[in-house]
Amino acid sequence: MTDTAKITLTTAESLSCKIGQITKPIVFQGSNTRPLYLLLTAEHQKLNLIMAIALADEQLVKAPTNVIRNVTGFAIGRVSLVDHLKLIMTFFVIY
Repeated sequence: MTDTAKITLTTAESLSCKIGQITKPIVFQGSNTRPLYLLLTAEHQKLNLIMAIALADEQLVKAPTNVIRNVTGFAIGRVSLVDHLKLIMTFFVIY
């Protein structure tokens, strides 16, 4: 089991919830304007990249790890939902 999986399992157990109820952050960067976009999903919801691109109004690319850390203050795979070092556009994916 990966460290991330262990953390997720421990978190779910400590909150008395199912693993699927824990929000999963995915960080992209705009290909033109270069801001970061934090997309949040949960349960068995898969990210609809077409919808994400429409919301961002530009193509999205995988954000480099160093950029994620500089903006959020967190390493990739452990990005918090709140309390980032800099403002980051956040979308909750609900469907």
